[in-house]
Amino acid sequence: MPTETLRPNAPGTNTQLTPIGASQNWDCVDETTPDDSTTYVRSPTTDDIPRLDTYNIPDSNIPAGSTISNVTIYIRSNSAHNLYRSLQRIAIRVGGVNYYCGLFAPPTEWTNYECLCVKNPRTGSAWTIADINALEIGIQIASGSNGAVFLGRCTQVYVVVTYTPPAPSVARRAFENLLLKEEWR
Repeated sequence: MPTETLRPNAPGTNTQLTPIGASQNWDCVDETTPDDSTTYVRSPTTDDIPRLDTYNIPDSNIPAGSTISNVTIYIRSNSAHNLYRSLQRIAIRVGGVNYYCGLFAPPTEWTNYECLCVKNPRTGSAWTIADINALEIGIQIASGSNGAVFLGRCTQVYVVVTYTPPAPSVARRAFENLLLKEEWR
């Protein structure tokens, strides 16, 4: 099945984490190839309060009439200390409501996590292209109260949309067959 990968391109509704290496939070996590400790967002304090960033993504280029099979959100994150780890969750924002997936306590090594959503959590129905165009993706990080050792960091967030394109119309198939016949003459 074809897929489309969408990466943050603007701030979303929530911007509570601290950007490192870039001035905008979304710009710290939008890389195609992760740059790990060069740009990332991190928990701003160690006060046990979960902090949330959500990011806008560009509109989808999935063909109209396609059926979306699933949406998978990916993050790459770590903790500043192996013994005292931050707690992190993948976040998605749909229809003005935040939803969370997983609960991770990443090690100091940069680690990839993912969340598969077959259905839109707000509607309980299959995803639509309009849902994807309104989707925000992100990360929630909770740090501990033992100084900086609990700090959590995230360097990459993106979504992969898996879909089935619409079947070509009878007229389009006939046109394509004519083109093929012309090429063989």
